[in-house]
Amino acid sequence: MCFVYFSFLELSFIGWNILAGLSLGIGFLWLVPYYNAAHAEFYRTLAGDQFKSKD
Repeated sequence: MCFVYFSFLELSFIGWNILAGLSLGIGFLWLVPYYNAAHAEFYRTLAGDQFKSKD
């Protein structure tokens, strides 16, 4: 099931990649950090409480 959600995440960025490419690459200045943050949040949701510190 995780593969399905990850596939939807990847597919949601196709349009953004096209627009960033049409702007001669300047759009990637905003797209790449957003892309990385979206993947980090996906991984954090997938991992759950596994990596939380235990104080």
